[in-house]
Amino acid sequence: MGKIKVYRGLLEVVELDLANAVFSKRLQGEHNLVFNVRSSSPLDIKVGDRLTYKGEVMEVNKPIDLDKVSSFDYRGQIVFQGLRHRLSRWILDDEGKVIFNYTATLDDFMFMFLESLNSKDVDGGWSVGELDVVDVFSIDFDCTNFWDAINMIAEGAGCEWQLKGKAFTIKKTVGQATTIQLSYGKDNGLYGLSRKSVDNLNIVNSAYGIGGNQNLPLDYSHSNLMLTSKVQDLASIAAIGLREGVFKDETIFPKGDGNVSGIGQINEGTWFISDTSIDFDLQGQFIQGVEPKIVFLTGALNGQEFKVLGYKHNSKTIRYEANKDSNGGLIPFGLYRAEIGDKYFISGIRMPQSYVDAALLELGNKTQEYVNSNKNARPVYDLDIDLLDAKRKAVYPNESDLIRVKDTEIGIDEDLRVTFISYPGNFPELLEQGKKFTCEVGHDITYSRIALVEKNIKETKEVVTTYRNQSIELNRLGVTALNEFRDMVFDPDGQFQQPMIEAMAGIFGTKSQCFDLDGVTITENLDSDPNKASFSGGSLVHYSYEIPTIGNVWTIAPLLVSSLEPMKPYYISVKADRITAAATWDVSLVKRLTDEDPAYWYFNFGVLTSVIENRRSIRPTNMFTAISGGTIETNILIARMLMLPYMSIGKNGENAQRFYYDLEQQKTAAIFGLINGKHKLAWYAEDGTEVWNASEKGIIYVTNTPESWRNEGMFLVQEIASESDVLDEPLAKSTLQINAVRDSPTTAHIGGETVYDLYDAGTNENTTANSIYEGYHVGATKASPFIPNGFYVITGISPNYDQLMTDGSGYFDVFVGRYWNGKQVGNMIIVKIYVPE
Repeated sequence: MGKIKVYRGLLEVVELDLANAVFSKRLQGEHNLVFNVRSSSPLDIKVGDRLTYKGEVMEVNKPIDLDKVSSFDYRGQIVFQGLRHRLSRWILDDEGKVIFNYTATLDDFMFMFLESLNSKDVDGGWSVGELDVVDVFSIDFDCTNFWDAINMIAEGAGCEWQLKGKAFTIKKTVGQATTIQLSYGKDNGLYGLSRKSVDNLNIVNSAYGIGGNQNLPLDYSHSNLMLTSKVQDLASIAAIGLREGVFKDETIFPKGDGNVSGIGQINEGTWFISDTSIDFDLQGQFIQGVEPKIVFLTGALNGQEFKVLGYKHNSKTIRYEANKDSNGGLIPFGLYRAEIGDKYFISGIRMPQSYVDAALLELGNKTQEYVNSNKNARPVYDLDIDLLDAKRKAVYPNESDLIRVKDTEIGIDEDLRVTFISYPGNFPELLEQGKKFTCEVGHDITYSRIALVEKNIKETKEVVTTYRNQSIELNRLGVTALNEFRDMVFDPDGQFQQPMIEAMAGIFGTKSQCFDLDGVTITENLDSDPNKASFSGGSLVHYSYEIPTIGNVWTIAPLLVSSLEPMKPYYISVKADRITAAATWDVSLVKRLTDEDPAYWYFNFGVLTSVIENRRSIRPTNMFTAISGGTIETNILIARMLMLPYMSIGKNGENAQRFYYDLEQQKTAAIFGLINGKHKLAWYAEDGTEVWNASEKGIIYVTNTPESWRNEGMFLVQEIASESDVLDEPLAKSTLQINAVRDSPTTAHIGGETVYDLYDAGTNENTTANSIYEGYHVGATKASPFIPNGFYVITGISPNYDQLMTDGSGYFDVFVGRYWNGKQVGNMIIVKIYVPE
């Protein structure tokens, strides 16, 4: 997956390189694919343009950020977002109301939510995936957008939400438990781990439990239902001290669980329901001066309350009065009424003690859950995943997965939820130096709101501002010195009319020089002969010139030059055909103008100097340098000395790199390089005292890991007779398809595995001696043979198979490795197979 197409409707508008993209996704949060692009002209990307990445449609929701560096250099950021980001565009309504209370089951909430959402999104198609069954709950909506609404619904149900395509799943826990285990060490999948956001202020190990203020006994001692004692965790209190909090849920009060067993209508304005489960006389519990109400929790009258007119205990019948709407109409009416099986409760009465006890029990249980969830610090961890290991094993975390994380030094060995992932756009197809796969794991999830997303953006900007201001004092001193320097500049030879140039900005370079060379090697002084040079083949990628329908990349033919004149410098150009994508090197004593030949363009690359002290050198002139304010952008920087705020290279003529405690660079913290002709690597205290001199005392490697064995499920695709044998891909594809098993619409695995034993010598005093045994064996002893040489797939072990990766079309990527003498050699080979459901 090197390039990806962007569409406007059905029209392809541009193709973007996934090497310039980063994918990120947060559980119940953002879903982005961000490209950082550079081009010779403004990109034709508009709001609404879309692409399909790994089976999911993503679209542009705001104009791209674009900087014009010069007339031939444009840079910008394009953000494609998953369809969930549409939810912030519209306001949830229920039959035209945007400010309303809704009390219902989760099924009814989602019916109302989707009915409103599909009426506003012209594309429609929003649906329900899986829903857990939860108790009736209530939410107040007040001009709420759909993004906030789905978070409120999930939170109100005590669940999490996930979106696949346009299907919402709301469950107690979304995602899946995986077999992924990450820790430091060879083949353990983890490069780095850091702990963050440990907020001890949120710890609660002692909580007051408070409920609602309805239906309380006459002589009740509190205005709200309240536990008689705090719920505490004594172990936590003993360990960290008392941390108090409050759990409050006003929906918990004495009310019982009414269930309609009969219905009827007396006249237009009077209705009744009967309930055979009522176990006390309601009439005797009415409060003088207070109108009792019947409140329906399900059915057509869900969320509505009606005045109770009377109660007959012998028939267990409750009479209630119809409400008038704003137009004078009555509710209920006709078939718009309560039905048998509807749930309800009565408010505005004194409930018997048994119901108070039941409410207190519920409140106690909920308060205990609150303390259990908050009695300890709940840190979040950032993981730096080993990209190569993830690709080799063909398994890596997704947001919402449950994975095992181990680190003895930090003190963690537990299953954690993946709440956020970020990786290169071209992963796993391509691996590049410097690219990272990161994920955030922890115990908690968050219910995000659009307003909070905007707040986080603002906070990020404020952090950047603070960071930049650390150099204010240094900049102030620099500007003062610059003003003095400006006044004292002069030309001692008297040759320049204007010895100092002042301007707002400067760009050095021409349009024709705006190109890069790819895969090119130039060797001057070939075979120690300064009159010989070689120019390899490769590609020229131009950012301002292109051939219509062909593009902006030319293939350069190699050139060997063997009779250069010693006393003369030469011009180096690439001679590019104007019709075909072919090019040649031009090494000449003659200056070449870009457009001097109607059949070719001459793109000036630089100058090959004359022979100076028996050697030549090349001075490139391609690309450009831009200077504006305090910023210099260039392609190659050659400096005798480099000074940064807290670091210098080559200071005072040293062949060394120094790090400093201070901006003035007077207090050395560490030094690395050649000092007085001797190698030196040393660290210093702030007072100048040498703390450790590794060049004298050595570097001590403190990590010690024991040897280990691990079971691994493997499937032999093809045996080989030599290490150089190649994979028979048609045969491999057929073999793998036969042994592939479709687990679900989006997952599959390779079965028929053989369980082998992987030996790791670890890092210890016997590592060198034991390293000859490292690799996959047929048994768990060093004396056992290595596995047969061949091409294998790592499958996992039944029932915990490694899942194959798919783009959602039914095709799956299988990573096949070559194994020789028990060890993997060479790169993994991706075989794409179709696995029917």
